[in-house]
Amino acid sequence: MTITTELAQRMRDAAEKATSGDWFTDTHNGVCAGDGLNQDYYVAQCTGPDFGKNSKFIALANPANVLALLDALEAKDKQLAEMVDERTVSMNELSRIIQKETKAKRDALSRIAELERDEIQLIQERDDAEQALADMYQAATGERPEWSNFFGFADAVDAVEQRLGDLEARTEQQPVKPIWTAEKYPVYRPVPGSKVIVWSETGEFVGYGSAVDTRESGVAIQMNDGRRLDSNHDLRWQYALQSAPAPVTVKLPDELYEIGELIRTQDNRITDQPMFVVYQKREIIGSDEHSPSRICWVWEGEEVSELRAKRLEILYQEYRDTRGYDRYAMQEIDVFVTACFTEQGCKDFLRLNGHNLHKPYIFAEGSYRNNEYRAVRNWLSGIKIAEGE
Repeated sequence: MTITTELAQRMRDAAEKATSGDWFTDTHNGVCAGDGLNQDYYVAQCTGPDFGKNSKFIALANPANVLALLDALEAKDKQLAEMVDERTVSMNELSRIIQKETKAKRDALSRIAELERDEIQLIQERDDAEQALADMYQAATGERPEWSNFFGFADAVDAVEQRLGDLEARTEQQPVKPIWTAEKYPVYRPVPGSKVIVWSETGEFVGYGSAVDTRESGVAIQMNDGRRLDSNHDLRWQYALQSAPAPVTVKLPDELYEIGELIRTQDNRITDQPMFVVYQKREIIGSDEHSPSRICWVWEGEEVSELRAKRLEILYQEYRDTRGYDRYAMQEIDVFVTACFTEQGCKDFLRLNGHNLHKPYIFAEGSYRNNEYRAVRNWLSGIKIAEGE
C-alpha cells in the first residue's frame, strides 16, 4: 500500500493540531497525555473486549511518533527520487557513449575496408610492373632476373639499357680487313671444342670462347657472350690455347645430393628461395588490453583446474570476491627453434625432438637480402649425381 501525498499531509496537519506529549495508558482504559496537557483529561477512552490493545495502539500513535514516521517516509521518497534521477542521467550518458563508440567502430571498419582495397590494387600494379620488367630483362639478356637487395628494378633497367647500347654499338662497327691467313696460324691451332682465351691485337683482353670450326683459311670461335668470330670476316684477335684443367672428381656425402634434390623438387610455399623454420609456442604474461590467448588462475603457485578457472572468471567479471587467487592474462608468442634448407629437414628434426617442444610448427621464411644463405642454397640445388654413378 502506498501513502499518497494528500493522505500524508492530512495526517501531518492532524498530528500537529493534536495534543502533544508522550501518551500512555492508565488502569481505567484511558489514554492520557500527562504533564497537565489536555487539562489532564483523557485523550481517548476505550471500551469493548479489545480495549487494552486499542488503548496501547492509540498511545503509540501519538502525534510525535506520527510526525517522525512521516518525516522518515518523506526522506526515503526524496532519496529514491534522487537515485532515479542519477540513474536516468547515467543511462543517458551510457547511451551517448554507446552511440559514439558505435559510430567510431563503423567509421573504422569502413576505413579498413578502403585501405584493404587500396593495398590490393597497389600490390596488383606492382606485380604487373615487376612482370613487365622481368619480361623485358629476359628479352634483352636471355635470363630471368633474380631480385635481391643487390639487384633491384633500377639495376634491371640499367642492365637492359647497357645491353641495348652494346647491341647498337656492335651494329655500327665498320668491317675490318682480315689480317691472318691459314699459313700464319701456328701448328697448335685449336681443334673444335678447344677452350681459348681471346685478346685484341693491341693486347686488350676480350673474353673466353671455344673453337667451333677450323679450316685451312681460318678459325671460327664461339664466344661465351654469344658472339661468333671468324678470321675470314671480322676476327682480328689473336688467341691462345686455354688448356682444360684435368678433371677432378669429388665425392660429396650422399646427404648433400639428397638436400639438393629436395631443394629442386619441394613445394616452396610461394616463397622465393625459402628458409624453412621450426617455431614453437611459448606463453608469457600479458594483459587484458592486448587480446590474451587465455586467462590463467593460480592458487599458491599452482594453476587451478579448468572448471574452477571458469567459475573464478565468472566471479571476476561480476566484480565479486576472488580473494586468495591470482589472475594472469597469458599471451602465446612464436619462438625460433631451428632452420633448414628443406621442409623435409624440419620434419626430420621434429620427428627426433618434437616431443620436447610446445605446439611446434613449420613456416617458410623468405631469404631476401640474405646473400650468404642464398649462395649456399643455390650451390646445393646445383649439385647432382652424375649419370652412371
